[in-house]
Amino acid sequence: MDYRIGITGAQGSGKTTTAKFIDEHYGIPYVDAGVGALMTRLGVNVGDPMPLFERLQVQMEVARHIELVTRGAEGFVIDRTPADVMAYTLDLVGQTNDQRCIDLALEIERFATRPRCPILMPLRGCARA
Repeated sequence: MDYRIGITGAQGSGKTTTAKFIDEHYGIPYVDAGVGALMTRLGVNVGDPMPLFERLQVQMEVARHIELVTRGAEGFVIDRTPADVMAYTLDLVGQTNDQRCIDLALEIERFATRPRCPILMPLRGCARA
């Protein structure tokens, strides 16, 4: 079956553990979103202070990265989703009235919620519990 399951939640809430459990017990392949490695490549230390616009740029990179690692996958469970990106983006943009930050947040929203985003596509053959 073509399940596309995205686990959402705050950092450290057990998303990866849950995704790996689903892989192990139900055979739906786990896709590591690799956000930690992405942050390292971008030179971002999550706990360090960073200008708001740069934080929003990082969120856009995370959204693009999630789309890239799930592109073409038939079925998977992943530990980050566009919903996570949007939650962080909304939190960040609520802290400013800087137009360039607002414009970037809107761009992130358009990217993360477009129909071709693999996580947001309708599931086929999904049985209800």
